[in-house]
Formats: sequence, structure tokens, C-alpha cells
Amino acid sequence: HLSNPVFVISIFTAIVLLVTSYSRIYNNSFKVTIQDFIALPLCLLGAFLTYYLTTVTSLNVILSACIVGSIAALIPANGKLKDVSALLYCGVFVGMTASFVALGYSFILIASLIASLLFIGAKNQFGGFGGKLGTVAFGGVVMTSFIFYVIHNL
Repeated sequence: HLSNPVFVISIFTAIVLLVTSYSRIYNNSFKVTIQDFIALPLCLLGAFLTYYLTTVTSLNVILSACIVGSIAALIPANGKLKDVSALLYCGVFVGMTASFVALGYSFILIASLIASLLFIGAKNQFGGFGGKLGTVAFGGVVMTSFIFYVIHNL
């Protein structure tokens, strides 16, 4: 499927649209907080746990996501760390990537990194809208797929 030019053009278009939309919503009220520094490890944790449960155990991707998501929901939201469960759950969406797309833990690592950066970039945006976590995770997976495609086909 990666040799299909329509697929490559679709991935490239999605990346351009994501970068364009994130650059348009960036405003002067953006401030780095302590929560931004914990975004990466939390997103990584959610992604790795979900991917591990899916690939190593006999659990399917939905059940794995439910287990990790339920654990994330049990984390109390307080003060400056109010989005801890959301960050972990964003990682769950990254970890749900199909094993034929995610070619191992290196893919999950890079996709989690990109997704956490997108989450930080959009932290003051899309308040009250559903689908933010899935969209951010999708952006991380699409960009990582494109990076892997470019690396493996050059």
C-alpha cells in the first residue's frame, strides 16, 4: 500500500493540512507550562501500554484500549496537572495503530512524540469539541507513516 501514489499523496496532503491548521490556530497566548513537560512521557506510556497489550497478549486492540483508558480515567485531575488522563488517553489512540502500519516500538515512539507535540500546540484550542485526542493521535500516526515511508523508499 505504501507504493501506491494515491496513498502517498493522501498522507502528504493530510500532513500539509495538519501543519497549516495548527499554524493558523497558534496565537500569542501560548505559554509553556509544567504540564507540557509531562506530555511526552504520558502519551508514550498510554501508547506503549496499549500497543504492548495488543501485540504481546491475546487481547484485541479495543479491549487493550479500554483497559489502559480505564486506568487513565481513574487518575484524579487536579490543579496544574488537569490533563493527565487526557494525555494518557491520547497515547492510547496512538497505541491502537494497526500492527501492519506501526512497524514496531520505534514507530510508536515517534508517533507518540509527534502526537504529544501536536497536543501541546493545540492545548488552548478546540475546547468543548469532541475528537481532539483522536485527531491529534491521527496526526502523529500519519506524520510518522510519512517519515517511515520517506526513509524506507529513498
